[in-house]
Parts: sequence; structure tokens; C-alpha cells
Amino acid sequence: MCMDRYIMTSSKLIRRMFLIIFLIIFMAPFDPLYAIEKRVALVIGNANYRTDPLLNPINDANDMHNALIKCGFKVFKAIDADRARMRREI
Repeated sequence: MCMDRYIMTSSKLIRRMFLIIFLIIFMAPFDPLYAIEKRVALVIGNANYRTDPLLNPINDANDMHNALIKCGFKVFKAIDADRARMRREI
């Protein structure tokens, strides 16, 4: 009688352990703490060159900035940045 009770307790323990392991492995990616990660991006759009200025880099940089924000990034953006400013941003 005592042994039957021990076996039932053991099987409950095994089921609970299996459930805990299952939750850890398969549910961890959905845990809010797991989802919090630091995503940082730097977008530089330089178009104003002395010779042969470009037409689209500023528009491209703005579009990339918006897309990265939608993906959860903290975005730093520099438009027509000189070398010193790009180094500071990096």
C-alpha cells in the first residue's frame, strides 16, 4: 500500500517535471523577459558631397530609420554628417 502511494507520487513528479521542462524549452521565446533585448542601429545618409552630390541617400536613410523603428530598434540617424560627427555617432 505504501509502495503504491510512492509510485503515484513519483509519476506525478515526473509529469510535473516534464511540464516544467516543456514550458522552459518551448515557451521561453514567448516570455516577455526573453523578448526584451537591446537593438540599436545607426543610419547615416550622406548626399551633400562637394563634387557629384547624390539624390537618394537622405530618403533611403529616412526609410531605413522608419523600418528599423518598426522592428523595435533604437535608431540613431545622421544626415549629411562629416567625419567627426560620424565618429561621435559610432
